[in-house]
Amino acid sequence: MSELTKRSIFGLIYGVAVIGSLLWCQYAFDAIMLVMIAMGIREFLILQNTPKKLKITTIIIAVVLFVAITITKYVSIIEPKQTFRLIMDAGLICLFIFVLLAIDFIYFIATMKYDNPTKNWGDILISQLWILLPFVLMSLCAYNESSRYMLLMTFITVWINDTFAYFIGVLTAKRKNGNHKMAPRLSPKKSWEGLVGGLIPSMALGCLFVAIGWGGKIELNDENTMSYVIMSGITLLIAVMAVLGDLVESAVKRAAGVKDSGVFLPGHGGVLDRFDSMLVATPVSFGILYLIYLFINI
Repeated sequence: MSELTKRSIFGLIYGVAVIGSLLWCQYAFDAIMLVMIAMGIREFLILQNTPKKLKITTIIIAVVLFVAITITKYVSIIEPKQTFRLIMDAGLICLFIFVLLAIDFIYFIATMKYDNPTKNWGDILISQLWILLPFVLMSLCAYNESSRYMLLMTFITVWINDTFAYFIGVLTAKRKNGNHKMAPRLSPKKSWEGLVGGLIPSMALGCLFVAIGWGGKIELNDENTMSYVIMSGITLLIAVMAVLGDLVESAVKRAAGVKDSGVFLPGHGGVLDRFDSMLVATPVSFGILYLIYLFINI
């Protein structure tokens, strides 16, 4: 089986599992996110050579925090309006960060007995803010229709951008003089041609979302021409953030001297390799949806 065939098959399985659970079963989606959190943080801390006890404790803390926050979706007695719920979620995230910082400070004092405690503390904090927080946002976005469709559009935009960027990059690399490398020290195969090749379809995808009625799912008026402009701008921004997320994870791997973060998915590498773009794109898409709720009625 070729690498491309393996990548395609397991990528399809992964996509069906994530999108299927997002649309039809929140419990299954949250379960998947929980597993991704544990595996993703484990991969990151292994790359940082974090002591085993600190690694295990960090994963446990992340799992407990995720469960504590997601439970609020299922125990709410009053079903609030979508806008009010989003504001509640935003406040919950602020509270989450405050609690996270407090826990990490206490954790830092406890790690003083290890070598280089400041580095350990920084690695632990980064793992929670870079990995845990976006997965928490994904879980919260699955709560209502508007945020669920925003997350769905984010997933699709990221995948379309990655796919087209990959194939355009491969094709342009076959030219006589090759293509123009974007960040050779971080990701030798990424090119400016691939970047453009991914961004243009992402913008077209935004127009398609409006055309099929998904703009209305996130409070944009599908009958207004300006909605096409706004949605294409949204998907463009998500695609740019996806590329940034990919480069961030590449920097982490290069610093650790490895090609893949793990072996989670054959042909794709580890959890961080598969979700690297979403870890940066998700907070941005969540913020966009929040701004739409507050200021836009198009």
